[in-house]
Amino acid sequence: MRTLFDAMTRLRPQRPDSRLVLTGRRSAGVKVPADALWLGYLPDADMPALYQALDAVAVMNTPSAFGDYSYPIKLYEAMACGRPVVASRTASTAWVLRDFPDRLVAPGDAAALAGALAAALDLGAMDYGAQPDWGASGAELEAAMRRIGGRAD
Repeated sequence: MRTLFDAMTRLRPQRPDSRLVLTGRRSAGVKVPADALWLGYLPDADMPALYQALDAVAVMNTPSAFGDYSYPIKLYEAMACGRPVVASRTASTAWVLRDFPDRLVAPGDAAALAGALAAALDLGAMDYGAQPDWGASGAELEAAMRRIGGRAD
């Protein structure tokens, strides 16, 4: 969060109209910048409307057992909504954005994040190509399990 807040401070001189919008549960001790909009936890059904209202989406994580293997759903959701995304480079986000490496920044690099967000704000709607849905992902997982000898039933 500190990196994101620092990046927004760096972005404002270039993009004074930018505003940070946050969702989710706030961790104890996180001091949200006064000019940020914290919406709190939103129901899943409200997320597509939120993504459609945003000019860019930042997905922040750190390389770790969680960060490298979490495959953040908010990244997939923002892409499905056609929003420009910027993500911390972890093993999972690098795989998800393998065709869009310019959308990745080094974790903890607020200057790079600010630059990537500035570029993302100029992109408008994005076409990430066909994205697999849950049915296709399930079928792919089942096929992989069958290939390695597991039973899928």
